[in-house]
Amino acid sequence: PPRSTLFPYTTLFRSIQPLKVLADFYAQKLDYAGAEKYYNEAMNVQIKLFGPTHPGVADLLMSMGDLDRSRGDYVKPEANYLKALEIRKTVFGADSNPVLDSQIKLADLYRDKGEYPRAEQLYMEILKSAEPLDGPDSLPVFNAYHGLGMLYRNKEEYARAELYFQKAQRVVETIYGPLSLFSWATLIIPARMYIQEGEPLKAQQLLTQALTTRAKSIVADDLSGAFLRSTLGEAYRLQGDYVRAASLTSEALTTREKLLGNEHPETLLALE
Repeated sequence: PPRSTLFPYTTLFRSIQPLKVLADFYAQKLDYAGAEKYYNEAMNVQIKLFGPTHPGVADLLMSMGDLDRSRGDYVKPEANYLKALEIRKTVFGADSNPVLDSQIKLADLYRDKGEYPRAEQLYMEILKSAEPLDGPDSLPVFNAYHGLGMLYRNKEEYARAELYFQKAQRVVETIYGPLSLFSWATLIIPARMYIQEGEPLKAQQLLTQALTTRAKSIVADDLSGAFLRSTLGEAYRLQGDYVRAASLTSEALTTREKLLGNEHPETLLALE
């Protein structure tokens, strides 16, 4: 076809990625209206060029679902995740990583909604598919183990939660190494569980190990590191060690004030 005929479509195609980048930018700023506007524009272009069953449509549906979930809407995300899941099954096959990605998001959503039987069943299905597809030490397996740990923690089935958190930790350390940011950051949730369970000593032991053996990877001016220190400080406080608790809490607060400002909700929460 003549170049003049193709030009409008070439222009549309080139506009998709910038629209996605803008949408992601506004989503990170928690500007939901701005993010939704650009996701919708990208979706319109994607469907016009490639049709409603293109993998790019599924990717946008997942991003839009994540956006709605981040603002506490649990209805729209489920519909978007399910649509994306069907597209990905058709394009990539039932046993594929894009399908596992959609299933993980759905399982996490069901867990957060309190629909524990649906979430548990889906996590188990993910494990059944992921281990033969990617091996026992892979991100889909980690996500399923970690999701199950969160689910059982929410149900206050702490022994089962601990088992799956330990499995998740083994996988993530195999993938990234024990000194990686991702590896030690995943220790915070089980530590919070121990505190919730009334076992601050176990939380202290877990996080002290992280701070001592992984100190080089824990940057002082890092929000995850601040959260680790504040959690460890709480564990010391519950055991009556107020000096260490105050020191760690102060370090965490200083980091939050530096990175977030004095009026940010996380900074104000740390002051309580």
